Amino acid sequence: MASKILGLTAEEIQVELKRIGQHCHWTLLEEKNNSLIFRTEFGNLTLTWSSLPPEQLGSFFLPRTQLFMEGEPTALVRLDEALRCLRAGG
Repeated sequence: MASKILGLTAEEIQVELKRIGQHCHWTLLEEKNNSLIFRTEFGNLTLTWSSLPPEQLGSFFLPRTQLFMEGEPTALVRLDEALRCLRAGG
């Protein structure tokens, strides 16, 4: 299982992952409070996240959420590309 730490709240993560899934034409099989399961053209992709304590940057506190990803390598690569684009603001 791979993981990443993203500078988003858990709620933002859920919204963005659903948007990425729609963009990739993945079918949402299951949605819970902190997880999504998508059916991709490569097999199922399970995404689970948990909030981390915010990171202080000067007087600001940045949200942080850890995302755990489990699935076929090709689906993980597509998700990773989408997450990099998200972090870059695109």
